[in-house]
Amino acid sequence: MASDLPCIVYFFFLLFPSSSVAQRNGNVMVGDSLTAGDEATPWLSPAEDFAFGFRQLDKKDLYLLAIWYNKIPDKTIVWYANGDRPAPKKSTVKLTAELGVVLNNPQGGEIWKSGPGNGEAAYGFMNDTGNFLVANANGEKLWQSFELLTDTLLPTQIMEKGRSLSSRLSETNFSQGRFQFRLIPDGNAGNAVLNTINLPTGFPYEAYFWSNTVDSNSSNAGYQVVFNESGYLYVLRARNKREVLTPGRVVPAAENYHRATLHFDGVFVLYSHPKNSSGNESWSVVRTMPVNICTDVRGKKGTGPCGFNGVCTISTDQRAICRCPQRFSLLDPDDPYGGCKPDFPTQVCAEDVPNAPEDYELVQLTNIDWPESDYEMYTPYNIEDCKKACLQDCFCNVIVFREGTCWKKKLPLSNGRQDESVNGASFMKVRKGYVAPEWFRNMLITVKVDVYSFGVLLLEIICCRRSVDTEVGEERAILTDWAYDCYKEGMMHALVENDEEALNDMKKLERFVMVAIWCIQEDPNLRPSMKMVMLMLEGIIQVPVPPCPSPFSIAS
Repeated sequence: MASDLPCIVYFFFLLFPSSSVAQRNGNVMVGDSLTAGDEATPWLSPAEDFAFGFRQLDKKDLYLLAIWYNKIPDKTIVWYANGDRPAPKKSTVKLTAELGVVLNNPQGGEIWKSGPGNGEAAYGFMNDTGNFLVANANGEKLWQSFELLTDTLLPTQIMEKGRSLSSRLSETNFSQGRFQFRLIPDGNAGNAVLNTINLPTGFPYEAYFWSNTVDSNSSNAGYQVVFNESGYLYVLRARNKREVLTPGRVVPAAENYHRATLHFDGVFVLYSHPKNSSGNESWSVVRTMPVNICTDVRGKKGTGPCGFNGVCTISTDQRAICRCPQRFSLLDPDDPYGGCKPDFPTQVCAEDVPNAPEDYELVQLTNIDWPESDYEMYTPYNIEDCKKACLQDCFCNVIVFREGTCWKKKLPLSNGRQDESVNGASFMKVRKGYVAPEWFRNMLITVKVDVYSFGVLLLEIICCRRSVDTEVGEERAILTDWAYDCYKEGMMHALVENDEEALNDMKKLERFVMVAIWCIQEDPNLRPSMKMVMLMLEGIIQVPVPPCPSPFSIAS
């Protein structure tokens, strides 16, 4: 098939020499260009199955030079040139004789080029296979998009030994992501694997899926990943032996599109889609690899699909759903797959820092584990001794107890998952006082737990002390209780003692304490939103008189 490409290209070039006709039949002439943000028609393949041009990114004035399915409603992108360097509006892509396809910003600066033009590039051709070609006047291929692998393989595309697909960073961020599908050239030569990587260097970590095509005799090992024109994906070995990655029979390629995409969560999925779509159809899953990304990624290095400290659960379509454990929040509020950070001061091992074991408590987690984050194991052991061992260890952040064995874990936690197979008791060590009461009751957990934590933190800042401090006497030990008592009895000055700046502005001090008391209400419905909290702190709106924050505790 590959050997016929120059002839096919040349045939189309001869048949359609006119520029206006050429672009309607896949041909692009030297000098032809497209501008990001214009309404110009992209460069289409002869049957208009595929388009080459600019795609706007997430409603921003940034654009991706891409190839996509042109006839289906979601215009699925299958190739892109500048994922790490989005192009601003009014950028241009142009076919040149010297440099091939060139992408320039509005000022003329080069963003990307296909190369090599060598002054010989004469034509471009958008093929109905989804491959964009650049050829010379003799129809000889100089460059093709199939050679620049991104996150998707298409029928007729081949991945040679040593090459790899790279996932995106997220669904809408086309920068290089944390996962690879590659055909190993050495070591386990011949194996097609999925693995995580170190993003700054691209260094591959441990694999979590294998094609099992390695062989001690290298001549029998896999040497190509082939996606044939019928829609079957396989690893090709010597004597035309095939390790098929596509299960069973697939729908006919004549009536259906096929693709294989490595998603940003590390799941490699084979898809099909009817060509004659009525608008209601979507991509059908043929196979996902691995079956469970949450439990199959187990390497000691890297972060897994949900980032450090994140927790992965598997969806019905075998994709990762990520969330943060109790008392953690997203590092990036817009990226649930980017990892989590603690919402409380973590314990540190330093003598001059007040973080005694009694300042912390253990919150139980349900079927959650980070199996590769252990640093200590006790067996045989019981659960109470396991808890005590963690509370008295300034390195310990999480314990898992299962069948007489206790595992200690420390931050950052990697490859977290929530799955019934965990089958054990898990506990996370958190700072006392920061945790909203609903965590310990059979109550719905909402964003109001973060408002509670903010209120405690605000009181700590006002009073310059920890929320729980047994060294100041029983009456003052629990800051939230003592702060409300001082407010109710008109003893606000006791909260700041010798802080002259605070004592000189008692109205501001009272406002801040009142806001904090609203935040720490045991009833989450009484807590204000964080937006309202900010408005009250800034004095933009008046702070109403807060009720007792813990009527439930008093009643009980």
